[in-house]
Parts: sequence; C-alpha cells; structure tokens
Amino acid sequence: MEKTVGTGKIWKADDYKVLANAWVNASVVTEGHSSGKFFYQRVNDLYNGDPECVTRRSIESTKTTWYNLNTMCT
Repeated sequence: MEKTVGTGKIWKADDYKVLANAWVNASVVTEGHSSGKFFYQRVNDLYNGDPECVTRRSIESTKTTWYNLNTMCT
C-alpha cells in the first residue's frame, strides 16, 4: 500500500507499520490519553526515531496520516 497525503511524501506499507507501532507505544507512555499536542508530539518523535523509518515526517503529517489510517480500519 503506497499512498500520498496531499502533496506530501509517499507513505509505504512499512511506514504505516512504524506509525502504528509509534501510536501504540505513545498510548502506553501517556496512559491511553490520546489527545493533545503532547501525545501527537510523542507519536511523531517515536515515528521519526525508529531505525526502520528512513523518511522523517512532520507532526502534522503523522497526525493526518493516522487519522486517515484509523478511518480505514474502523
């Protein structure tokens, strides 16, 4: 699955896996509170810090992509 969000960089299947992993780990660290700037910043930091992630993303990009991915899954 490859997809672009807006005019941004292409998201590949591995990127989605890293994002999902970052989301889960941020949820554990923040005790399930999944709103607010702190949470999204934590997700973004975890995503960009993952050694499997070669494309760095902005907080807005990871947040928007998570919403789109979550919508497809629910």
